[in-house]
Amino acid sequence: MRPGDSVDPAVRLRATLDSLLDPHVVLTAVRDASGEIVDFEYTDANTAACEYNGLTYAQLIGSRLLDLLPGHLSTGLMEKYRTVIETGVPLVLDDYVYALELRGGEERHFDIRGVGLGDSIVYTWRDVTDRQERIRALERAEREYRSLAEATTDMAYRTDATGAIVWASPSVTKVLGWEPEELIGHTMQDFVPAEEFAEHSQRRAKVYSGEWLPNREQERVFHILRKSGGAVPMAAVVNRDLDEKATGTGGFS
Repeated sequence: MRPGDSVDPAVRLRATLDSLLDPHVVLTAVRDASGEIVDFEYTDANTAACEYNGLTYAQLIGSRLLDLLPGHLSTGLMEKYRTVIETGVPLVLDDYVYALELRGGEERHFDIRGVGLGDSIVYTWRDVTDRQERIRALERAEREYRSLAEATTDMAYRTDATGAIVWASPSVTKVLGWEPEELIGHTMQDFVPAEEFAEHSQRRAKVYSGEWLPNREQERVFHILRKSGGAVPMAAVVNRDLDEKATGTGGFS
């Protein structure tokens, strides 16, 4: 017999559930005299679920769902749980916003999963509020950045990792005569004289790779072709774009 073979399966399952980082509960249907589901009772919970709700296992088990979280009725969550029991279709909710009574009505964002098991739902959730706050912060920063870039009198543009222009500031029209849309999909090779592009390309590649360049080496003057002909001398400063994982995704000039 191998070590652990004699462990009671129920004990093994309890240890497994309590090791999970995400809260996990079993909600069992409470039915009225007509057989209609009118509530759910907590019949099991792991350690993470108790800690998240601020209750001990003894306090949580046997409690009624609507006593602890009455908002399940008005938000329609209660009906979704009924549907899981009646149809067997798993519950999948992402970024679901709920005003959590056990936290003073604070709105939190949740990813929720639930599957039916007889007259019960095996239910787990993950609080993703911090993730949503980061997304909103990035969106705010993007709006502020775009507003600033669009208001600048200098030419500004953004490229993807291949160097193709994906956005250009409205000021490009005043500076070069091109409409911003006319630059999209092009690279600076189309707008910088061939004899200067090689140096520009090398500097851009260094910045995109994360190599640090002193400002005095960054601000080199290149001639940018105007739509009407001729060229405008401009100091080009290149910065690298990073995604949420700090991976280079392109650049901003």
